Amino acid sequence: MPRGLKALVDRFGPGGESQWEVVVTASVITTVPMILLFLLGQRYFVQGVSTTGSKR
Repeated sequence: MPRGLKALVDRFGPGGESQWEVVVTASVITTVPMILLFLLGQRYFVQGVSTTGSKR
């Protein structure tokens, strides 16, 4: 994904046609699934971190 975003920035960014709406849309599309995945698994992440530090 980072490589694809870099290609979009190179094509539509400062050196290109300056179509920032394309770059921002691609960034949102790649970020939203990661945020949703974190929100769905947040309980397990926090539980794993909290039990890793304890010595029971």
